[in-house]
Amino acid sequence: MTGAGRMTSARRPSPVRRLLPWLAAERGRLVFAVLLGTLAIGSGVGLVATSAWLISRAAQQPPIFELGIAIVAVRAFGIGKGVFRYAERLVSHDAAFRSLSRLRLAVYDRLAAVAPAGLPAFRRGDLLERLVRDVDALQDLPLRVVVPYAAGTAVAVGSVLLAWLILPAAGVVLLVSLLAAATAVPWLTWRTAADAERATAPVHGQLTAEVMALLDGLGDVVSSGAAADRLSRINRWDERRADLTRRSAAASGFAQGLGVLLSGGAVIAMLMVAIPRVHDGSLAGVNLAVLTLLPLATYEAVVTLPVAALALARIHGSALRVVQVLDAVDPVVAPLAPAAPPHGVPALVLRDVHAGWPG
Repeated sequence: MTGAGRMTSARRPSPVRRLLPWLAAERGRLVFAVLLGTLAIGSGVGLVATSAWLISRAAQQPPIFELGIAIVAVRAFGIGKGVFRYAERLVSHDAAFRSLSRLRLAVYDRLAAVAPAGLPAFRRGDLLERLVRDVDALQDLPLRVVVPYAAGTAVAVGSVLLAWLILPAAGVVLLVSLLAAATAVPWLTWRTAADAERATAPVHGQLTAEVMALLDGLGDVVSSGAAADRLSRINRWDERRADLTRRSAAASGFAQGLGVLLSGGAVIAMLMVAIPRVHDGSLAGVNLAVLTLLPLATYEAVVTLPVAALALARIHGSALRVVQVLDAVDPVVAPLAPAAPPHGVPALVLRDVHAGWPG
């Protein structure tokens, strides 16, 4: 690409933003999926918090009717968590596949319009990778980024409010820990493996292109003795792909370790602020178990955010390759209206036709 071409591309919006119209066509289903995801994660938080209160209160041996509401709530949260999660998976995947089908048709229509003269820079295997794998990778945008971020944020806010109502200092502790888990950990994960994730799609394209080139010309390659060189090139691209995969896996493991560390630290900090309040009587003892387990339950809302950061980097690389196909220049631009013929041409044409007409 020339310098002018790079400057033009730099002024264009982000590749991911360019593909948002296909996703926005399913905004109704995505909003419903976010609601279901919020209910699923919220049911998990409610299940842990209510169970902690129920066990602590039951240890005091109160009349059974005082535990009736908590018992019903535990059952409802336990059932609701599975039901809402299953429904969220159905709705979010339906929205993702619908937007994916529209985008794939748009890419195919563009390829049909500009191929082959308009695609001199793309190899066959690379084009196949863009049409199949890169378009498929964009389903992670609603499934691993949009829905988890929106649902996790809603549940985290609700959990902080619950902790604040029980003990304001506990609400502050939970807020700080969740902010660190939702911002610092995804940012560190992004910084660690964003380049590797963005490079994954181009490397896959090159690997597919090399394999298809070898298969297409297998007879000529073998007869000319170039098979070893071709296989060596394929192995180099495959090693590059494996290296990128290892870097991404290491970043994901690092993020999960930080999440566990923050979760455990939040529990310890919660105990440090809650136990003195139990001793001085400003906090009921049954609520101590609720505050202790609340960070562990709420971290389900933010544990997927580092994975979402990695997915966003991977989506960016695939979106850029898809947008390059959608922006391919027409080799022949069809005029909006036919040009007027030169003066006198219609008469000459008619004269020649009549002169050659038999009879």
